[in-house]
Amino acid sequence: MSIVLNGATGITAPDIDVTAQTTVPAFDAGITLGGSATTLDGYEEGTYTVGFAYDSGVTVTSQNGYYTKIGDVVHAYGQITWSAKNSDSSAVHISLPFTAFSSYGHGTFDIRLSSGISRSTYPNAAVSGISGGPYFQIYESSSNALTYTELNSSGSIYFAYTYYV
Repeated sequence: MSIVLNGATGITAPDIDVTAQTTVPAFDAGITLGGSATTLDGYEEGTYTVGFAYDSGVTVTSQNGYYTKIGDVVHAYGQITWSAKNSDSSAVHISLPFTAFSSYGHGTFDIRLSSGISRSTYPNAAVSGISGGPYFQIYESSSNALTYTELNSSGSIYFAYTYYV
């Protein structure tokens, strides 16, 4: 890459020629914008295996997870499908690619249930990351978490979750 300066007292109208550039610039130390002390020093994207954090006898037949992590913000989306389950009454925990920063709702969530949950109010559910673990829970209200007994014998959950790590 070359920069050609027009003018004798500084950069007044630069012509930037990137036609010969064959590599993408690397910013190993991150990028600092606007003279700020905060540096954007991490970008990562990838896949992960979505699962029920505590197996509880659920037979998972399909699972896919994808994420983009920019600094301390993670955008994760995916799906999990099951074909059998037992009657465990504990709360359902679905895995995330990274541990959430806090258990107090630091994030936004969208959930689509193609089938599989016996309670009709869950499509309007809230979600909470769980401090100390890379997973989330689905709630009907602040104290009413989805349990394995409320899963149908088969079904799917599709989700998108943006949260802090």
